Amino acid sequence: MFDRPFEFRIDRSPNAHVGFGHGPHICLGAKLARLEIEVMLNAVLDRWHDIEATGEPTRTCTSRLSDLRTLPVAFTDRAAVV
Repeated sequence: MFDRPFEFRIDRSPNAHVGFGHGPHICLGAKLARLEIEVMLNAVLDRWHDIEATGEPTRTCTSRLSDLRTLPVAFTDRAAVV
């Protein structure tokens, strides 16, 4: 698929990869990255409340993935309410 596939090249173009991969090619750090995202989101939700959508979401739809790409939101700071 790629010219010099075993070389890390940040400027590779086109770069049609699948994020964390799948099957035998899954990223070794995928579980850690997902856990870090979960911890970060829980910290945000502990700090902020009254989350409100402020626009229409956009979606990613491919043969392997159907998910949110963007979801504009606004938060109210919990400290400001207390």
